[in-house]
Amino acid sequence: MATTGDMCAVTYEQLAAMEQEFSEVETELIRQQVTLCAPLYDRRAALVEQIPNFWPLVFEQAPIEIDTHLNPVDSRLLLSALRNFSVHHFEPEIDPRSVRFRFEFDSNEYFSDQVLEKTFWWRTRRDSSWTGLVSDAIAIHWKDPEKDLTRGFLDLACAAGFSVAPGSPPPPTGRTPEQTALQAAIDDRGIGGLSFFAWFGYQGPRISDTETAEAMESVKACRQTGKKTESDEAEDEPGVKAERDALEKLEIFPNGDELAVALAEDLWPGAVKYFLQAQEEDDVSDADFVSDNASDDEVPELCEDVQHVDSKKGQDNIQNVNIEDSGEAEVEDLEDQRPTKKRRAK
Repeated sequence: MATTGDMCAVTYEQLAAMEQEFSEVETELIRQQVTLCAPLYDRRAALVEQIPNFWPLVFEQAPIEIDTHLNPVDSRLLLSALRNFSVHHFEPEIDPRSVRFRFEFDSNEYFSDQVLEKTFWWRTRRDSSWTGLVSDAIAIHWKDPEKDLTRGFLDLACAAGFSVAPGSPPPPTGRTPEQTALQAAIDDRGIGGLSFFAWFGYQGPRISDTETAEAMESVKACRQTGKKTESDEAEDEPGVKAERDALEKLEIFPNGDELAVALAEDLWPGAVKYFLQAQEEDDVSDADFVSDNASDDEVPELCEDVQHVDSKKGQDNIQNVNIEDSGEAEVEDLEDQRPTKKRRAK
């Protein structure tokens, strides 16, 4: 039986290069999917725009990967003020995994922003030791310090952060006073239980578009030579890694990239499913709503009885959608087609 001590002509670099080729194929498949689905999402947006409270109800039924980050105040704010939500893969030719989130809000008691946008770029470290989503910290204009759902951490993250948008200058070496202040706040108060809105402060590793391009060139060179490049070896030095790790501890929302993936790959494509689950949970028959016989002209009429959420009373005031029976199918025959009610984690 072969052991790890036996001589082998295959190097780890060759295996890594092969994995990179598989990754490139997967990326191309994502690119094709993004291109094909874009017009469908546009058509869906035109339909759901006619349904009051569509996106608040979708977030109310969000999967556990998202729901776990929503505290009661977050949920109440989304239910009462969220007007629209969208996801856009804005650079499919460069990397289709880069994504931008747009939240549109009605007037609310917490912040004055009507639109909050957060952009994520897919980046790769020079030595290919890390690849994933990075972002810039986005400020929220709170109406009062007492209304700041992030307890001041978002403002500190914005002051301490450096942009990784294409063309941005490299961050300075060493720790800045703003980063020291953020670290002190994290050590003193902790970030456990922070609001969903602290997610707008997620940054991730400070990897520029230039470094990512160099990483891709390094991968190509590795395929040809089967060896690491000099820049890869330098990146592995202990001093470089220690400085990098110290900066990454400054995150106020450490798993912000995972939440971004859940929003883009689960909630966004599954929005109609979650909306229908919300209707079922309110004991509303949605059989006619999903019927193929319902014409586009009927949609506004079907939605006339959907009431707006009362921001003071929260979820209990979300009224049922009254949908008249078309008479073309018995409800009993459609029971098996209705979505399964979600069991929400408490």
